[in-house]
Amino acid sequence: FPILVALCVALFYAIALVIACHRGDPRGVTFSRLYNSLFFASYVLYPAIAAKCFMFFPCDEYEFMNGSRRFSRVDHSISCDDDHGGRLAFVVMVTVAYVVGIPLVWARALWPHRKRLAAAGVDDSTRHLSFLVSAYRPRAWWYELYAAVFRLLSTAVLVACSSDTIATALAAILFEIMALVIDTLVRPFASVVDNA
Repeated sequence: FPILVALCVALFYAIALVIACHRGDPRGVTFSRLYNSLFFASYVLYPAIAAKCFMFFPCDEYEFMNGSRRFSRVDHSISCDDDHGGRLAFVVMVTVAYVVGIPLVWARALWPHRKRLAAAGVDDSTRHLSFLVSAYRPRAWWYELYAAVFRLLSTAVLVACSSDTIATALAAILFEIMALVIDTLVRPFASVVDNA
């Protein structure tokens, strides 16, 4: 599925360029709308695919007459005592490529425009990035990247602690306290109500 998503993204990008160039507007309104749609799609799919990737790693242990065996929590036909049927390398590759890759793509798109975004927010030259930054104050142009990495780390820790319910609850509480403190100190949102 993640490889299919990556191919769709590449195809979507190519179509956006062709349509924009055909209209004589290679970096204008058409491109910005399609680029913004691409960011939106990656934003919507990111949490579900990240959680699914991380869920592959925890194992459940079962007792049998000839000893105990561990199986993947997501698919009990996959034994954790062997190499996951060769699937482990694929899952690690997809996890790194997609779960880490999407925030890197966002960072790569935002970084060249950081000074302009911090000074004036979204303008004509940064319109294609509006989905990632429009909810935040100009000085907090980076906040969506922070939020994605924060969600990534909290999901990874919660999945790693999932066999111990007390550790999972404590980790969730600590992550929420950290998020609350950072949000209170930074006050990143453009809306005063959201910063309250």
